[in-house]
Amino acid sequence: MNKNFVKNRKQIWNYSGFTLLEVLLVVSMVGLITAFSVVINYSFYVNNDIDVATLNTVQSIRRAQSLSFGVSHDSSWGIRTSGDQVVLFKGDNYAIRDTDFDEIFYLSNNVVINGLSEVIFEKFSGSPQSIGSITLTAPNNLSRIITVNEQGLVSY
Repeated sequence: MNKNFVKNRKQIWNYSGFTLLEVLLVVSMVGLITAFSVVINYSFYVNNDIDVATLNTVQSIRRAQSLSFGVSHDSSWGIRTSGDQVVLFKGDNYAIRDTDFDEIFYLSNNVVINGLSEVIFEKFSGSPQSIGSITLTAPNNLSRIITVNEQGLVSY
């Protein structure tokens, strides 16, 4: 009877499977990896949003200057930043612009625009009527500053 008891006991311990401790370790490791990847991906996402917003704003400023310099449609051109958009417009100011020529670039909700809200370039010379800087800020305190100087040079 002792031999059967030992034999049955060995059969009980030979079952394969996972213990509760092994399952908990695997679940916690997957949770940690997921948490780190979410943080890294969010940071990448926010950095990408502010980079795209900066490039769209700079592109709009340079396009407005180029259109003014080339006297496109015999008019001055400018940009206006407000809320979540940058508007390239035809006209001497935003209030009396020709809306048929508006080009609107929408920015991410993660980006906040401050500073110079309107930049208009003179017909023929391409010189800006106003100078200053536009600041784009993201939630992680990352910011980009776009500056327009007296000659119309755009730097960021």
